[in-house]
Amino acid sequence: MMRFSITGSAVLYIALVVLIAGCTVPGSGPSVTEPTRPASLYAAGDVLSGNMTLAGYDTPDPDAAMYQVVVLGYQPGPDMYVYTFVRPLANGSYQYVLHEDWVAKLSRTRAEFEAYGLKKNGTMSQGQLWKTSS
Repeated sequence: MMRFSITGSAVLYIALVVLIAGCTVPGSGPSVTEPTRPASLYAAGDVLSGNMTLAGYDTPDPDAAMYQVVVLGYQPGPDMYVYTFVRPLANGSYQYVLHEDWVAKLSRTRAEFEAYGLKKNGTMSQGQLWKTSS
């Protein structure tokens, strides 16, 4: 007949408690981190050149080759750029192609907009930019 001693049972009980406690210590498992978004490629005021048809200017205008995109803002919540079109002037400033009171502000997701491959070639001052909330 096999007998367990009280001391042996107590040691076994303590070993089980330590083993279970070690498995349930908070923070001991793998940590879960939220993926971080890379910073946006463009900032408000950036004037960009490239394929204006991809960017949304598809009007058959003979001057369309002169037009460029100006980024009015980047909205991190929905991860979108708001922009419109400008044309460069001889004095180095820019003129809006469309009127602000028209539906002239476009928005695209960052992934879509940055995939257009537009290149920065100037900057408009913050004071000249249209407001993005309307």
